[in-house]
Amino acid sequence: MRLCGRWQSDPTQRGKAYVAPALMQRVRETHAPQGFDVIVDDASHLGITTARSLQALYREHLRPSGLYCIEDWGTGYMPDWHDGGEIASVLDIRYLDSSSMPMQAEVAMPISMRSHDIGAVGLIKRLIDHTASGTVRFAQPDIVGDVLDIESLTVWDGVVVLRKPKPKA
Repeated sequence: MRLCGRWQSDPTQRGKAYVAPALMQRVRETHAPQGFDVIVDDASHLGITTARSLQALYREHLRPSGLYCIEDWGTGYMPDWHDGGEIASVLDIRYLDSSSMPMQAEVAMPISMRSHDIGAVGLIKRLIDHTASGTVRFAQPDIVGDVLDIESLTVWDGVVVLRKPKPKA
C-alpha cells in the first residue's frame, strides 16, 4: 500500500495512495491498526508539501523502527521545477572547502559553507538538523523545540530514508 499526498487508484490494483489526517486515521484503523512499517512519499516532490506530509504521517502513523521514504527529493535542483532552482555554486571537489569568509586559525568564528537549500533539497537539509538534534540541544539548548525524532537519515540520489527510533525504555 502506498501513502502519499493525494487519492489515486493504482491501475494494477496492487495498491492505493491516500491523503491526510482524517482519511489516514481510517486507513490505518482498517489496514494497519498498529501503524505502518514503511511509508513512501512519492507525491508532490515539492519541499513544503512533502514537509506537511511528513508532519502528518511520521509521528502518528509510522511504527517505531519504521522507515519513511521521500522519493525524488532532487527536484529542488531542477530550475524548471515548481519550487526548484539553480545550484548556488560550482559542484566540484576543489570547492568543497570554499566559503564566503577565509578561515583564520587564531580567530574562532562561524564560517558559512554555502549550500543549495531550495525546495525538497532544503527540506532534506532541515531533516539533517532534526537528526542532529541531540548535538544541537547540547550546544544550543535554547533553540531546540519540538523536533522530529529521527534515528538515522540515509541519502541516495533520488531517495532519502528516515528511520524512526524505537521507544526509549
